[in-house]
Amino acid sequence: MIDGTDLLAVVQQRNGLLERATRYAREVTAQVRYPQLTRPTPCEGWDLWRLLWHVNETVVALREAVESSRVFPEPAPLDPDRADDVLSTFDRESALLLEAWDESADEATVAVGRHSVHGIVLANTGALELAVHGWDIARSCDLPAVIPADLATDLLRLAHAVVPIPRRPQFGPEILCPEQARAGDRLVAFLGRRVEVWCPAREPSVNPR
Repeated sequence: MIDGTDLLAVVQQRNGLLERATRYAREVTAQVRYPQLTRPTPCEGWDLWRLLWHVNETVVALREAVESSRVFPEPAPLDPDRADDVLSTFDRESALLLEAWDESADEATVAVGRHSVHGIVLANTGALELAVHGWDIARSCDLPAVIPADLATDLLRLAHAVVPIPRRPQFGPEILCPEQARAGDRLVAFLGRRVEVWCPAREPSVNPR
């Protein structure tokens, strides 16, 4: 259990989580090939194309936070000429995010709907999402699904602080995972992923558009 003082410290930790998570997700996604976009993912009901679309929405929202100090209720539209090309969109948008987010963004106050959120809190929660979805993408494509240990350790503590109760619909129930397991495995299991049991089926699925 994390007490109030520690909770604030965890949520506002300044150790480059967003940059580290974005770079991990970029390393994974760079290995994805277009024929794999119809594969299922650990995210129930989503194929890889749909998951990458969602990840791109997250990256664009984080860029909005830097550029306008506001995250809009509806995601900013992706480039209509390239929106279907989710791989190149992620490569482009995530690179721009890495360039844009700096210490001043951490210190900024961002309007999220009717609420005001510190930039560092938005960055850290965004890092959690990008890293875990990077793991999802790796599993979908039969790539080594290993979140770097130091990143996973920091994110696991963050996840215990920010994951809501009840978890649905954002997260599934926690999956039991041995304490001696890698930090990355414990992180994704805490967020409802089956570390060893889940494997992608080979049947293509339809892209929801």
